[in-house]
Amino acid sequence: MKNIILKALSLSLLQKMGLASFHLFDIRSTQAFLSAHLQGSLHAQNEKEIIEFLAHLGGGGQ
Repeated sequence: MKNIILKALSLSLLQKMGLASFHLFDIRSTQAFLSAHLQGSLHAQNEKEIIEFLAHLGGGGQ
């Protein structure tokens, strides 16, 4: 399994990069996520949840 690097990137930077699509994961606490988050962002508690989501999205297993 490849390493995943978590970075804080601004939405405007992602748009400037011309990406056709991307997923924004919010790894703050559930309470913080529910109180305010970017529309369309996904909540994950940790790196494992992000990996599981991406594996499911790509149709791959673990």
